[in-house]
Amino acid sequence: MRTSLKECLKERIIVITFSIYNTVITDDENLLKSDPNVYKLKDKTLKDKFNTTKCNVKMLFDNYAKYEKEALKPPASVKEYTHSYF
Repeated sequence: MRTSLKECLKERIIVITFSIYNTVITDDENLLKSDPNVYKLKDKTLKDKFNTTKCNVKMLFDNYAKYEKEALKPPASVKEYTHSYF
């Protein structure tokens, strides 16, 4: 039985929107308090978290192990948006 390309894509694609475009990363306390939906705290340790390749590979394996146990369960909002995409 042949399945259309559109049907195949529906089974494999999840459309995710990113709200980061309306977000400003800062360490200014006044801005953070003024509008927490727009201003997010700068993570000063981020560089250290991604400092080594070994750490990144370990993170990939750890997350894959979590994925194998829990599988991918997108929230309802993602499912609805994906459905509207097609």
